[in-house]
Amino acid sequence: MEENIVIHDVNDIVKSTSLDAEKESSHRITTAEVDASLKELLKNPQIKLAIELLAQN
Repeated sequence: MEENIVIHDVNDIVKSTSLDAEKESSHRITTAEVDASLKELLKNPQIKLAIELLAQN
């Protein structure tokens, strides 16, 4: 069963799909890049609090 992944920007415009990921010219994001981005986001106290509140529910 194939999983279909679609990424939207903040305006809900499709930025990429799983088909894009198969193209050689497509940028692939590594887990290290995701981890680094998450760590950067968590430096913002409001975002950190929001994530902690979501985790409690």
